[in-house]
Amino acid sequence: MSKVLIITNDYVGTERAGPAIRAWEMATVLSSEHSVILASLSQPAADSDLFKVTHISKHSFFRFSEWADIIIIQPFILWFLPAISKLNKPLVVDIYNVWLIEALEANRNLPLPQKISAHQSGLKLLGESLHNGDYFICSGERQKDYWLGILHYLGRVEPGYYANDPTAANLIGIVPNGISARQPHHQKNVLKGVSAGIRQSDKLLIWGGSVCNWFDPVTLVKAMALLKRYRNDIKLFFMGLKAPNKKIGDHIWSEADKAVVISKKLGVYEKEVFFNLSWIPFAERENYLLEADLGITLHFNNLETRYSFRTRVLDYLWAELPIITSEGDMMSELVDKHNLGRIVPYRDAAKVAEAIVELLDNKKVYQKCQGSIRSIKIDLYWENVMQPLIEYCRNPWRK
Repeated sequence: MSKVLIITNDYVGTERAGPAIRAWEMATVLSSEHSVILASLSQPAADSDLFKVTHISKHSFFRFSEWADIIIIQPFILWFLPAISKLNKPLVVDIYNVWLIEALEANRNLPLPQKISAHQSGLKLLGESLHNGDYFICSGERQKDYWLGILHYLGRVEPGYYANDPTAANLIGIVPNGISARQPHHQKNVLKGVSAGIRQSDKLLIWGGSVCNWFDPVTLVKAMALLKRYRNDIKLFFMGLKAPNKKIGDHIWSEADKAVVISKKLGVYEKEVFFNLSWIPFAERENYLLEADLGITLHFNNLETRYSFRTRVLDYLWAELPIITSEGDMMSELVDKHNLGRIVPYRDAAKVAEAIVELLDNKKVYQKCQGSIRSIKIDLYWENVMQPLIEYCRNPWRK
């Protein structure tokens, strides 16, 4: 058994966004074999019986690092805790999202000098992360190829290394996000028949997760306006427009703000389209998911899409909701390969509306998608997708 320190820069509380969810589930799985501390740069507001949850700072870092046998970080941690690079301990760097490309989208509305400065800082941090890490984990084959190209350029895949590990299996492993093996349960009514404007008999679409700049909620709102012309029984609920991490700048939410404005302009605001302006507590999200009929997420045609792994889609699969998603990302490949829903073209409101009606009105198609979801769920359980990291922690190695 080892002592594993997992450090995240995300807020760990009853309300959690993607990075905090991932760190929490990682701690849960690893705690079955190891002693685990989950440390956040923000003061946490959640506890676990399986591992310790705590705040970490530059002052307390050395105490935690002396305790740990293995340290797992997300790249941004090196900005706040640069002393990690000087430790002589196995270091796992979690590069499950291609964050420098994500940042190009997140910062697209900033003045050019600010965008360039942020990008240059990110490149420096990226180099430090990839130089210091002993083992890396990413979300899929596309990402693995991207990261291996950079690692090769930085000298991490050179003749001496390649002679002993020609597949780079000891350098980078694929560890996507997963779903809980526990089946979701509906504990109370939260939307249908409870929320004003959403009847018990309505068909409900749900958008899980936040609405960052790389998502396309506007096309979905336009699709709802098209449906309104001949249907009054289809409603859309956004579970949370903006993530609970207060350190994220407001510029990242411009698409979310556009969606609200457009919904008012098209006359569907709080009639067919409903926005939760706060954030659903993590433990309560299953109530919302289980009242929905479809899960939906749309995005743009860009590099962020190519390398993304839409974790919100996993919640849809957990709740066995057929999925509508834009083409182009790794999750759309999964949906298409296993017939888990429908793939729609970029920025095509008419095609989105058509896919919504097909899945809601064709019972045979809907049930077939649900059956396909059930057939692959076990492969997506956290304890299964984390096997490469589990093996590393059993027998860690240094670069």
